[in-house]
Amino acid sequence: SGWGSHAPFEVKSKANLFVEGSKKSLIESCTTMKIFLLFLVGAMLASYSVMAEDPDGANVTVDGIVKRPEYQYSPPQAFFDAPDGDTNLTGPDIYQVENFGAVADPSVDNRIAIQNAINAANRNGGGVVVLKSGTYGVGIRPANATTSEGGILLKNNVFLKGQGMDKSVLRVFDGWESSRKLTGIVRTPWGEATKNVGVSDLTLDGNRENTNGVVDGYFSGGIPGTDISDQDAWVFRVEIRNCEGYGFDPHERTVRLSITDCIAHHNGKDGFVADFCIDGEFKNNVSYENDRHGFNIVTSTNDFLLSDNIARDNGGGGFVVQRGSYDIPLPNNVLIEGGESFGNEKEGVLIKMSYNVEIREVYIHDNGTYGVRLYGASNVSVLNNRIIDNSRAKDGSYPAIQIKDYEGDEASGRTYYAESNLISDNDIDWSDGLSGKGEVQVDAENEDWAPSAAREKTFCVAVVGICLDLVTVLLSFF
Repeated sequence: SGWGSHAPFEVKSKANLFVEGSKKSLIESCTTMKIFLLFLVGAMLASYSVMAEDPDGANVTVDGIVKRPEYQYSPPQAFFDAPDGDTNLTGPDIYQVENFGAVADPSVDNRIAIQNAINAANRNGGGVVVLKSGTYGVGIRPANATTSEGGILLKNNVFLKGQGMDKSVLRVFDGWESSRKLTGIVRTPWGEATKNVGVSDLTLDGNRENTNGVVDGYFSGGIPGTDISDQDAWVFRVEIRNCEGYGFDPHERTVRLSITDCIAHHNGKDGFVADFCIDGEFKNNVSYENDRHGFNIVTSTNDFLLSDNIARDNGGGGFVVQRGSYDIPLPNNVLIEGGESFGNEKEGVLIKMSYNVEIREVYIHDNGTYGVRLYGASNVSVLNNRIIDNSRAKDGSYPAIQIKDYEGDEASGRTYYAESNLISDNDIDWSDGLSGKGEVQVDAENEDWAPSAAREKTFCVAVVGICLDLVTVLLSFF
């Protein structure tokens, strides 16, 4: 586009190069050549400048939860700290569940007793409800429970704390059965905007081998499809195991949720879900041997951080970011940094019908299919990852990275194009005796990805260098 701003060559001057004895014409032609060569160098430098500012890839602004609003009640530091033996919290804002009739007996339904302690703390403006060591049976729901009701309901300004994973256990009691879901052994109330709550140092056990019904571990959210949202929740050092449904399932909508140092395993669906969560974070968690995905970031979740998590040996993908089955705004502004994904039956990382996602410095190895799959996803950056020995389900069948359009979406009827993605500085390899289908496979109509952005820039610099050398040589003759 810059050519039109410069005077074209004059045919007369060019022809005079071949007119013997016409010194003046030769000088004029040489001057024109100098101008042309200098312009060429300028154009190449401009090209390099544009290429160095590669527009492809993500532009995430995720920084975790930086600030929360102030509430009328702030829990003591002991809620946030890991317990050192049995924590004997005291004070007017501390509520011991045994004072409300709870007993550490897995055959007893303690739901009402624990709920009464939570309700008392809520009525008095907030507090910490404490469970001592032991296994507490739970299961029976309120008589007027809806299909989305849970077991124990958190209320505003109330924090539930035990003595540590596998020390304080809430377990669905043997023989529990229901044709309706127990949507959360612990959860926030349905249809309300619950604020300033937390759970720490507990195990939630769905007891799926000895029950008959779908149980989720932890659940939050208002009403799907509305603007009602839960806000400001902390979940620290909580284990969720043996649930027929999901492990951690924060739902539409949950704002400023932090799940940290938690474990989900042997659950019937995903270990960790973020379903329309905004400005949230999953940090230092482990998800293993769940029947489906390790971490599933879904619906319209945005501004979300996954940092230093481990997903291993799950029945689906390790880390998944996807829209889901409804025609709704796509997940976006998601950062997956650090951590590890290995031994999962499907992808190490799957980004599907999402945009503006960055994957960096993750160790992705020994997964069943692709190391990383960008499926109908755009503006995704895959940077500085180790992607080693994937395609374990069928040796030689799956590339380390696949970029592919998603065609024929049933909800919208659209095709989601995989485009404007950036793959750079990843360590991709297979051990001796193992192989995949290549490093990067591109099956996307609009994707102009090249093997290495660094190589593109190196090539451009090399061409500029050649032009400069050519100018030097030619000018030496004049």
